[in-house]
Amino acid sequence: MDIRFLSAVIVRSAQAELMAKFYGRLGLNLEASDHAGPGTLHFECQLGDVHFALHQADMALAPIPSVKIAFAVKDLDTVVARLREHLDMAPSPIVERGFARSVSLTDPDGNPIELTELSNSWLEYLSSRAADLRDITASSLK
Repeated sequence: MDIRFLSAVIVRSAQAELMAKFYGRLGLNLEASDHAGPGTLHFECQLGDVHFALHQADMALAPIPSVKIAFAVKDLDTVVARLREHLDMAPSPIVERGFARSVSLTDPDGNPIELTELSNSWLEYLSSRAADLRDITASSLK
């Protein structure tokens, strides 16, 4: 199987800062970030191996579904070739992000999907986080 794990859940909201406060009160340690470039302020955290992010969006300008799911894949080039060949689907061009390579597409209902090939350094980071979180009871008491 090409999909390794669920890598991200990205929620688009017209009120991302308010959403960040709400999720913060639930106990998520969201941090403001603009690593995707100017004008892309969002709030993010790691939940185990899953990246959770709240992105500011003008829903009137882009009325698409508000949740995007990202899957980590082992070999993005192979997956993209198979999408084009077997599903007659043309994902976006591959985007190089340093920590990952990714493409975007939509499922039949129009939900945005991202397929991401994570860099070795990012996989090592996730592995170290997993080692820290193996004892859920101990980590939740900190």
